[in-house]
Amino acid sequence: MSGARIGPEIYAAGPILEGEHPFWPFSLSIKDKAEARRAVSQLVGDKADFLKVYNPLSRDAYLAIAAESKEARIPFMGHIPDSVTPAEASDLGQKSIEHLWGITPFLSASPDELKKMLAEANEAEDPTIARDLFYQVN
Repeated sequence: MSGARIGPEIYAAGPILEGEHPFWPFSLSIKDKAEARRAVSQLVGDKADFLKVYNPLSRDAYLAIAAESKEARIPFMGHIPDSVTPAEASDLGQKSIEHLWGITPFLSASPDELKKMLAEANEAEDPTIARDLFYQVN
């Protein structure tokens, strides 16, 4: 036997890295820089192929994830927090912006209204309400 497998090669992120009020029960709640660093280290140790970030991350947590992923040489991708511009995400090394999530306020004729909705979504403790608001914005 050659050891070859039939089927696709799968790349997996592991749990989504989210903010204090995660949308999904399988996400990791990241509240600050220290938790961001621990999460990146844990996922690297668990052999994740890449990291997936989500929009409710605080700016500080996102920046720490970006820095730690660069140091660990693991790519990160996903959504972008509303405190980070698309250009900044790219400059920090984010490989892709999934579903173009987080881009809308930078393309809209009503960015202030969208930013208000994003703030409400980020503060919502009920994940269903938060998801609905984020879907409306995007």
